[in-house]
Amino acid sequence: MTLFAGLKEFDGKSTQSLERLDDRLDRNDATIEDLIAAAEEHDPKMQSGATWILKRWNDQQEPLIEGQITALAKLLKKVDHWEAKLHLLQLLSTHRLPAAVCRTLQKPLEALQRHENKFVRAWTYSVIAATAETRKSLREPTCQLLDQAETTEAASVKARIRQIRKNYAWAKSSR
Repeated sequence: MTLFAGLKEFDGKSTQSLERLDDRLDRNDATIEDLIAAAEEHDPKMQSGATWILKRWNDQQEPLIEGQITALAKLLKKVDHWEAKLHLLQLLSTHRLPAAVCRTLQKPLEALQRHENKFVRAWTYSVIAATAETRKSLREPTCQLLDQAETTEAASVKARIRQIRKNYAWAKSSR
């Protein structure tokens, strides 16, 4: 079964078919490129399934992911489905982001702060913090942004902000 055929079997809910597919995939650059191409499709299940596998590889500390951070950051601008965005944000938040990637992410992250899904917003703040970890000039504005979000956002977003503040010494509240 091809990658695309396997992703089409995903029902959008149960990840069992994705786990079975992932178990059959070769872990190499070509497969990552195919997963990125699948995520660029306009099918929400395809986007969600492909990014779920990429996130799973990242969670399993697959070293090939590190070499694809730039492509994954660009992919964040292309995917439409909220779950695909969430998977990519969760993945990107775990990496030290190169300065060029930080610049690539700036506008998409600004837009995602207003996303209707609170989990997408929450993980957007995590990636914003990851960009500020790389670019020190972003730290003060990021702290101000986190302070503001703590007064206006949903509880789940506030919980993520508390984690950000624990993970980054410079992210302490300015209030």
